[in-house]
Amino acid sequence: MQDPYIVERPLLRDVCATFTRDHVQACEQASRSDLARDVQASAIPPQALAGIPANFSFLAYPVPRYTREQREKLDVVDLDPVVIPLSGGQVKLEIDSFGRVGWFYVEGLPQYFEEIRNGASGHAL
Repeated sequence: MQDPYIVERPLLRDVCATFTRDHVQACEQASRSDLARDVQASAIPPQALAGIPANFSFLAYPVPRYTREQREKLDVVDLDPVVIPLSGGQVKLEIDSFGRVGWFYVEGLPQYFEEIRNGASGHAL
């Protein structure tokens, strides 16, 4: 039997190391260590990036995910996206109802596009 909490997808930090490092540092500078931890522990599923180099988005989410029991104990909240300034652009993080990162909207940072695109599609078979 396979452990349901083992993630077979690569982590964002393994396939997009530069973006992850820079974004984690930006989250910490913005006093959002909670988001820095989520970004550091995010898995990136196989996908095609939406958008163009200057403005794109992708899904990546922290692992392990909350268990059903953990979710039942949490208060569900509506959260506004969090904007993290980074190298002359910004990353808007869409936060789920449990306060964790879900979607990344990257604006004005074309230098990361190829790395993230290759990381998101490179492991898809």
